[in-house]
Amino acid sequence: PPPPAAHATVLGTAASGAMARRAIALTLGLGLGGLCAGFAPAARRGLSSTRLGAVQQLPVPTMGEEDEVFETAALDMLDDLYCRDVDLEDGGQGQVTFVRRGDPKGAKVMMLHGFDSSCLEFRRLLPRLGKAGLDAYAVDMLGWGFSKREDDFPTGGYGAAAKCDALYAFWREELQGEPMVLCGASLGGAAAIEFAAAYPHAVAGLVLIDAQGFIDGTGPGQFLPKPLARLGVKVLQSRPLRRMANDMSYADPETYATEDAMRIGRLHTLRPEWEGANVDFMLSGGFAPTAKVARVACPAQVLWGRQDRILDPATAEQFVASMPDARLHWVENCGHVPHLEQPDEACKVIKDFVDGLEYDVRK
Repeated sequence: PPPPAAHATVLGTAASGAMARRAIALTLGLGLGGLCAGFAPAARRGLSSTRLGAVQQLPVPTMGEEDEVFETAALDMLDDLYCRDVDLEDGGQGQVTFVRRGDPKGAKVMMLHGFDSSCLEFRRLLPRLGKAGLDAYAVDMLGWGFSKREDDFPTGGYGAAAKCDALYAFWREELQGEPMVLCGASLGGAAAIEFAAAYPHAVAGLVLIDAQGFIDGTGPGQFLPKPLARLGVKVLQSRPLRRMANDMSYADPETYATEDAMRIGRLHTLRPEWEGANVDFMLSGGFAPTAKVARVACPAQVLWGRQDRILDPATAEQFVASMPDARLHWVENCGHVPHLEQPDEACKVIKDFVDGLEYDVRK
């Protein structure tokens, strides 16, 4: 796969049952499918390119036995995990982490993960898009996955506006301002909607995968005192909650909701920045996509698992009714995460959508 552009940096980092059930109830609207994403330690491949520039290889932390993961797709993505420094509108600096696959001359596709997830949520879809000839990026939103700020951030420094700002800076620097197809899964769909409404010149097409589009805010959590917000965020890190979210995300949990998948989805929460970033996001109020859905002017492809147990499948048809140019594809025998449960079909739908755009995203 092609390496990232110059000045990128290799990144090598990474309750009780009743409490878990209450946390699930409070956070269903935030995109729990993202909790199934992954991260794992891996050996590094040699890197050389005229585009790569100065590259710093950082040591991979030692993981305890209870956190070790084994899925090859996750290991392969960590092997090619990079970060790019970006300047933020609030005067701060951030690092946006990502994995890239495919043909650098292909149409640009950027994928955004769900709530409290990472780019490794696309570990099964990303390589398929690359093999289909697209220039595909799986990107960590600021404060989630392995992206972070490099400053003493102000209140709201990991909020929705800061996340979109960091993505725009990344698009401008890494994709060199080329129009792209933007894909958002679950809460990543809310981010994609807000980004497309704010920066229409950057988005040639929008793909919404079981996306949050008609739920605003972070719920009661945004009104909590910070100490209580920290306790709530701690619950997000718990294994019981992760197992429950994992199970709810699939139509076939016996096959896909494995212990390894839970560990993959939890490892990024061990980063030292994770807790503070999530508390700040919760208290900032989160995304508010509802009023912006109708403002998305570009063509849109809605992709939805028929057996989604996290977001009501009726939401898929609501998107089509609300957007000026949208079409819907149902994924049968699939829950909240088609990109993990049915990646071949998800890849085909996205590739056909990109190929059908009148606007050439390669120019």
